[in-house]
Formats: sequence, structure tokens, C-alpha cells
Amino acid sequence: HEQRIRSRATELLAVQPGEHVLDVGAGTGQALPGLLKSAGLGGMVIGVDLSIRMLAQAQKLRDGAARLIQADAALLPLATGSQAAILACFTLEIFPEDEVRPTLAEWLRVLEPGGRLCVVAMSVSRRPNAMERLYAWSARVMPDVVDCRPVDAVLLLEQGGFSLLQTKQTTIWGLPLQIVLAEKPSF
Repeated sequence: HEQRIRSRATELLAVQPGEHVLDVGAGTGQALPGLLKSAGLGGMVIGVDLSIRMLAQAQKLRDGAARLIQADAALLPLATGSQAAILACFTLEIFPEDEVRPTLAEWLRVLEPGGRLCVVAMSVSRRPNAMERLYAWSARVMPDVVDCRPVDAVLLLEQGGFSLLQTKQTTIWGLPLQIVLAEKPSF
């Protein structure tokens, strides 16, 4: 199910040949092949994750063309304005609330003016269904197992200085998701 959502986000990000693309929270590298295909030979794809174990798995999928970096998404070892696009699937909701703004500021820093960001995040609904209530209970009772929380990605990106381009709502395992495409203002 997550791969289907990642594919939709990658399509929405619309990576062009020759672009430099960052996959934040790359995990096991599931999005890397699609990003590599879109960026082409003249492009550059970088996968960043804090977990060395996840990156070891991603190593198998990168086909030698993507660069993998173990780093904190809030302290990226990349030059300012060096990326045309960023993909962040199932990542933003993992950060503690007090780390979200500095992390988004870092993503803004590495994006070039007009650069795009596509975020996939578990979202908050006004009328939680049984699955959402069960998930919220699990997160409270077992925070080491259920380590992420629903967020309002649209609001967070707007507050973080991004301009919204498109928002899609979907579900996964009965939980609501937002797929949000935004851009760094060109001014």
C-alpha cells in the first residue's frame, strides 16, 4: 500500500530529466528507482535517512546511481539551493512537534528558488473512524512501537514558508493521508 502512495507522490513531484532530487527519510529506498528514472543520467538523486540499517536496505535498490547519506533531516549536509525537488513520504509525522519547523526550514534552505516539495503524511480528520481511534490509542500506549502521529501537513508547510500547489486526500489501512505538493517561493 505504501508503494502505491509513494508512486502517486513521485508522479505529483514530476521530476524532470537533469534535476537534483532529495528523498528525505528514504528508508529502504522504495522511491529511489522511480526518482532515478525520472531524473535520468544528467540528474542526481540523494537518499537521506538517519537509520544506517534502512540505508543498508536502500543500497540494494539504488542501482549504483543514487547517493545515500546517513544524516538528520534537520541538518542536511547539502549546499544551499542545491536541490530542485524533495520527496518526504511518511517522514514529517515522525518528528517531535518542536522539531518540525526547524526541519522544514532546512528543507527550504536546500531547495532552489521555485523548487518543489512533495510530502505524504498521515493526517488528522474531523471525525476519526475506528481505525484512527485505535491508532491514536496505540500511539499513546505503545509509543516505542507506534512512533508517529497524524499531522496537518498543509498547515505545517504553509507555516514553514512553502507555497501550496496541490493537495490530495487518500487513505491507507483506513487511516487518512495527505499528499501535498508545495514549492519554495522564488523571491
